[in-house]
Amino acid sequence: MFIYKNDKGTYAKVWAVDRKEKYTEIRFSTSEKMEDGTYRNSTWNGRLVGHAFNGLAKLEPEQRILIKSAKFTNELYTTKDGQKSSYLRVIIFDAVYADANGAQPAQKEASAKKEPAANDDDDDLPF
Repeated sequence: MFIYKNDKGTYAKVWAVDRKEKYTEIRFSTSEKMEDGTYRNSTWNGRLVGHAFNGLAKLEPEQRILIKSAKFTNELYTTKDGQKSSYLRVIIFDAVYADANGAQPAQKEASAKKEPAANDDDDDLPF
């Protein structure tokens, strides 16, 4: 078992979201910049619980999050043919939207393309 806790966090991009009653299953990726300037990407399956589950209630694919606390475990199990095996389980306890206001991607585009109102008067501007 490995516990990750970092107030600065680790950025991740979410690819899939499956919200349940008490947790959310996500598929996400993280990147590491290599010495030659290229990036090494890793894709993970994770489970949002606790503060991460509540704080990311409107999480959608394509959004970026900042993971601040998680636990990584190697879960052992026996396959149907009796072989011992394991899988990596990532449980995320604390995470926030990487965008401070938590805006959905569609909302960001709509607000960026918003036309000024017809009655806007440049004389009212402070500069």
